[in-house]
Amino acid sequence: MWHGADALIVCRDGLTLPGLYNQVVDANIGHDTAMPGFATEAQIGQSRTKITIYRTLPGETPTTALRTILAEQYRTEQRAKPKKRVRTPKIGV
Repeated sequence: MWHGADALIVCRDGLTLPGLYNQVVDANIGHDTAMPGFATEAQIGQSRTKITIYRTLPGETPTTALRTILAEQYRTEQRAKPKKRVRTPKIGV
């Protein structure tokens, strides 16, 4: 089962995500605040990864993969979540 980070992927200039399968692309990666109309109710106001894809780069060699970017973002989000504190009892001897 895949667990990944929430990300907004924006394709510019008529590109479509299905049409980019196995393509190398020129993209910008940053962060965005989830706004109404572009996110679920639970996500509104939260920061998320935003990937804007501008064009394909035929014949280029990729430097990373989308799945790698999302997996790294997921790990970063998991580290940032507050840890549940376990209280240890005071034991007298």
